[in-house]
Amino acid sequence: MRNRVLLHLACVLPVIYWLMLAQWQQLGANPVEFLIHDSGLWSLRILWLCLACTPLALAGWRKPLRYRRALGLWAFGYMTVHVLLWAWFDWALDITAIYAEIIQRGFLITGTVAWLLLIPLALTSTHASIRLLGGRWWKRIHWLVYPAALLSIIHFVWLVKKDIREPLIYLAILGVLLGVRVWNKWTTAHQ
Repeated sequence: MRNRVLLHLACVLPVIYWLMLAQWQQLGANPVEFLIHDSGLWSLRILWLCLACTPLALAGWRKPLRYRRALGLWAFGYMTVHVLLWAWFDWALDITAIYAEIIQRGFLITGTVAWLLLIPLALTSTHASIRLLGGRWWKRIHWLVYPAALLSIIHFVWLVKKDIREPLIYLAILGVLLGVRVWNKWTTAHQ
């Protein structure tokens, strides 16, 4: 119980940090842009932590599996904040303008699809959903996290355009996290 509380407190720390920066007027020249980008980065970081739970379990440390669902929900929450900040401050929640902007820009298409793919995961993240859907269908739905993660990193690479070092670091980490899974499946199948 204590670990779960600590996890939630850790996941809310970026919001506290943003509030402190806002209080001290330290959000930079464009505070909205800072918050949009930082919320996107935090959604990636937490999603990567969520994806790291399985490789850690495969390495013998199973305890992080208990927190995978909470991390996934926090990642979705930060991604939703990322999307809402952009839609609200850049487009005043004008659905027509938002749609027109999304279909014109590849990085917005990939980011939007990544977010949409995570919605069914968030909605089915309860024990009741597992019982209702059955474990097999529930697992199939939750495989959507992999294309969502890949689309998220593509969104990031296309967004920054020039200096892609930071997105490439996230891509390399994703490659390791997914590579461990592929390696485990392959070695298990060939034993």
